[in-house]
Amino acid sequence: MCIRDRFQLSRRGFKYLGEAGVGLGLGALAGLILSISHGTEWFGNMVQFDESVFFIVLLPPIIFEAGYNMQRRYFFRNLGTICTYAFAGTFISTFVIGGLVWAVGNMGLAVRMSMLECLIFGALISATDPVTVLAVFSKLKADPDLFSFVFGESVLNDAVAIVLYKSLGSFRTEPFTATACVWAVGEFFEIFVVSFLIGVGTAMALAYLCKKVDCSGNEELEHAELAAVLTTPYIAYLAAEALEMSGIVTILFCGIAMSLVVRPNISPHARDLTKNVVKTLAHIFETYVFVYLGLSLFTLDQVWDTLIMSVYAIVICLFARMCNVYPLTWLLNKFIKNKIGPRKQFTLWFSGLRGAIAFVLALQASEDFASENGQTILTTTIMVIFFTVFVFGGNIWPVLEKLELRQPADDGEVKIDPFLPSIYLLEELGERQDGDLEDEDFDLKCDEAIEALRKFVGEVTEDIRLMEDVKAGTADEQEISQLLSRFQKYAHLDEHELREEHWRHETGAWIECLCNGLIWFRDKLSAATLERDRLRQSMRAGSGAIQMAVLRTDRHSTMDDEDVEDNRLTDDADEENRLKEDAEP
Repeated sequence: MCIRDRFQLSRRGFKYLGEAGVGLGLGALAGLILSISHGTEWFGNMVQFDESVFFIVLLPPIIFEAGYNMQRRYFFRNLGTICTYAFAGTFISTFVIGGLVWAVGNMGLAVRMSMLECLIFGALISATDPVTVLAVFSKLKADPDLFSFVFGESVLNDAVAIVLYKSLGSFRTEPFTATACVWAVGEFFEIFVVSFLIGVGTAMALAYLCKKVDCSGNEELEHAELAAVLTTPYIAYLAAEALEMSGIVTILFCGIAMSLVVRPNISPHARDLTKNVVKTLAHIFETYVFVYLGLSLFTLDQVWDTLIMSVYAIVICLFARMCNVYPLTWLLNKFIKNKIGPRKQFTLWFSGLRGAIAFVLALQASEDFASENGQTILTTTIMVIFFTVFVFGGNIWPVLEKLELRQPADDGEVKIDPFLPSIYLLEELGERQDGDLEDEDFDLKCDEAIEALRKFVGEVTEDIRLMEDVKAGTADEQEISQLLSRFQKYAHLDEHELREEHWRHETGAWIECLCNGLIWFRDKLSAATLERDRLRQSMRAGSGAIQMAVLRTDRHSTMDDEDVEDNRLTDDADEENRLKEDAEP
């Protein structure tokens, strides 16, 4: 029902309700009906949402799909900016929200919570989930760099928020000391780095196996290949969780690495099927989470007497998002080439929706702090999610149009591949058998195919002339951009699916640069080692000669006059004996 209703709204051009909003609305409506009909207890016994089920079953496909099907070109081109927003921004948001919630509570304006509870709330509510925003961005063909900012931040931000929640949760049993804080920071980076290595290492191992075994054309092997691609990242996720690392970080970077090194080495059938399967699973599971989130508004025990806390939390979250986006963007604009303008900054701030990750972490917090303010954290989180999804998610479409951040629209002309008419005609001739009736439109089809080819030849001739202008340096930027766009269409490249060869070429250039740097460092180190060994040998030789000279000097200096005279007489006697021996026949 949720998927059908969203499809109908999309067909009718309704701009103010996204996918997440439809799920939340239907879930809340169903929960209200259950609450009025006193069916809440029956429903709770039938459907029990356990956060461990979410982390083990529902979350891995969602995160893996985000990494496996991402637009890698723009993601890695803006990787520094994305990491700045995801890491520094999450830390800023966590401590700004935690500090202000603690201050509001101590001023008597809302529920008073401990500093640890406030920081835990800040960490979980900092996890953004702009599902609706990204769906609108895709439909309106938003600026690709802006899309990569929002998408990349949300993906890495979820992983950072979960790891930060775990690190802060350790203070429930340990005192707040400087040593403990330093230890928590070290543990955070340890978890992140080790989880990253597990995910990338698993992807590299699977790529090696797929490279060795060619499954193209073998149906049974293709099924085994598909099973390996779908189960390997989940095994890596479970391995990371068993080692008390972050399975989210592992499966995210496993998906990114698999899209780079595994996807080119599997059969075309498995390549297309894996892409569609993981996307379908992620969509189903994410829709289920939002529907259950809407149900929880009336089916779970809420602390409605602390509703004022939700109002303060919403305002604080918006302010923390502002403290996150604008200062970091100001800093980034000093170093990046493509500046992030005010319109993109406002859209980044506007895209900070909360969703599934924040809700599940709030469920976990309601158990971890059950005897304190766990239920208050859960109720506040649900209210913040509802507000951001309906208010910000519902208005992102008008905002994007108002700020003119869409890509230029096509001219409306339907583009047909110039080779298709000829292909269809030749295939029809190949399938024709003796005795078949002659095609009355055969000559017309041939003329259309020939005309399409002639038009294509004319376009290519013009493109060749423009390439000569590019070589001579007389082509302007607009002509070069249009020429690049046409060549991408010739090569069947759209804005979503770039060729694996192009991506591998870029990555190969990075790896080659890194290897050259390592080789240069190795050569410098070897030269320094040889020079040091040569100097050590020369010093040893010089020190040996000096020691012999010193010994001789010491020996002569310790002799008295009589010893010197005795030695001289002995030497004279030895000389006379040698002369006598030589004179004898």
